[in-house]
Amino acid sequence: MLPPPSGGVKIWKHCRKSGYDSQARDQSEVCWVYAMPSIREIFERYTATQETDLFCFNGRIQPWSAREFVDAVLARDRHSKNAALFMCTYGGDPHSAFRMVRCLKKHYSGGKIRLLIDGPCKSAGALIALGVDEIAFGPRGELGPLDTQLTKQDEIFFMSSGLDILQALSVVTSNAFENCFDNMMELIKRSGGSISTKTAAEIASSVTAGVFQPITAQIDPLRMGEAQRSMRIAREYGERLKSKLLKSGALERLVQDYPSHGFVIDKEEALQYFSKVDDLTPDETSLAEFLEDFDEYVRWPKDNPEVFDVSTFFERIRKAEEKRAVDAAKAAAAQAAKAAPTQATAAAENAPKTGTENVVSITDQTGSDSKEGIDNGDSAKDDGRSSSAQAIESTGSGADLAVAAGNGNRKA
Repeated sequence: MLPPPSGGVKIWKHCRKSGYDSQARDQSEVCWVYAMPSIREIFERYTATQETDLFCFNGRIQPWSAREFVDAVLARDRHSKNAALFMCTYGGDPHSAFRMVRCLKKHYSGGKIRLLIDGPCKSAGALIALGVDEIAFGPRGELGPLDTQLTKQDEIFFMSSGLDILQALSVVTSNAFENCFDNMMELIKRSGGSISTKTAAEIASSVTAGVFQPITAQIDPLRMGEAQRSMRIAREYGERLKSKLLKSGALERLVQDYPSHGFVIDKEEALQYFSKVDDLTPDETSLAEFLEDFDEYVRWPKDNPEVFDVSTFFERIRKAEEKRAVDAAKAAAAQAAKAAPTQATAAAENAPKTGTENVVSITDQTGSDSKEGIDNGDSAKDDGRSSSAQAIESTGSGADLAVAAGNGNRKA
């Protein structure tokens, strides 16, 4: 497993699930995902400036995948004003597509729904495009006709367009009429007018019926009715979903004017049906690149449909970062609390030793001062004795002088 890129945030992702579990590290279906700060900044700027939630749908539109999408919308704690949806699909069930659009319109009724296309968005995906307020194409984006897909007879995994039977019947009818008319005119021409128009028409009809009966016998009336109903379903849902973005007459043309279900309707072709078609913004392009690198959500439909709430994904990253910061603070506080008794014990052990040293120091200082005082006292005593001796000597000298003076006076 590759190490995380510098500055990246490491999270866990369940494959084919929109949930993330940091505790499921030992499960084989879990893989590392790294969301760099730069893409988070782009996402936060995009959602803040556009006031939008961001979703992604990849794969066939089926009842259960549509329910998963609806659940993702309903599961949001808070809905922004607008919604943006990356759609990548080859089509599917029109009823499910209708439910998806109605869900978005209900929960984002006060804002706009923006469809982001950077891959195929065919059939039922194109039906979703009829109900949105804005459409943006990437360089690989394409819509498709609204011909509903039907399961092929004796096939499990292959589908056919609802237009196939109707167009086959139209081709057979047109060719049969032309063949009958050509045969009639050829008979009249070759007979030189001897064969009447009525007789020529009867002969031509008989010949044409013999040629085309084996072909028309293969057309199942029930199958043809199913095809007509499927095309009507697409038309009726389109009438109910179409927004102001769709031009007049565009719905009928999308339903029946294209020869193939896989016909490419790129941005330039889409401008014939929608009043405005945008390019992906730089932020949307960056997010599309991230989603494609992350799990190939944008450009190629998957066999197993996936719904991805991109907004919840980044919100959980933010919450994971906040939780990590809180856990780090708690760990630091616990470490500090654990270290505090150790420091107190060390201080207590050092306290008596320090006191003894202070007493000894004071005692030594006191003894030194006392000794110094005694020495000073002895010195003072010696000085006193010296002074006394000097005084006595001085006194003796004075007395001698006085006696000598007295003796001199008596002699006189």
